[in-house]
Amino acid sequence: MVAAVLLAPGCGDPPPFLTQDSVEDAVTVAVTDEAAVPIVELDCPDVSGFAALAVGASATVECSATLAGDAVVLAVTLERGPDDTLATTVDLVTPILDVVAAASTVAARLAADLGGEPEVVCAEARVVIAPGREVACRVTAEGGTAGPVDRAIVVRVLDVDGTWEIDLVP
Repeated sequence: MVAAVLLAPGCGDPPPFLTQDSVEDAVTVAVTDEAAVPIVELDCPDVSGFAALAVGASATVECSATLAGDAVVLAVTLERGPDDTLATTVDLVTPILDVVAAASTVAARLAADLGGEPEVVCAEARVVIAPGREVACRVTAEGGTAGPVDRAIVVRVLDVDGTWEIDLVP
């Protein structure tokens, strides 16, 4: 995940790279917009030293955050632009599984195998990749060769690369 936000100070405000809150707000907005999951906690190192950055120069810091209940690490690159602007680029260091994409893949496979228009809805949109991690989902469909379907399934992370499988819940 990569997200970028450009901050510009208001009239009479200090440059945004002088305030910890402005940088952390930019990181929160960037991650929430990109991941569609709010940051619960965010801890970035002191960024007041970035006020000395020359125009066009950048520096990267690591922030820790809690994203949807999971601890994650973010690489935050701050670049000073003209007119006291600050471009903030956020890279998620911790690998995340996009459960929404996995659910879409499951629905497409079920539609191909069984017909109909199955819908797969999961309890979480994104989770930190950890082998054995499970996300509860539900499959529903009105038609197809299986007739009406309403079943619980689990998306299970198999390895650190984010390979996953599904299992029916009895």
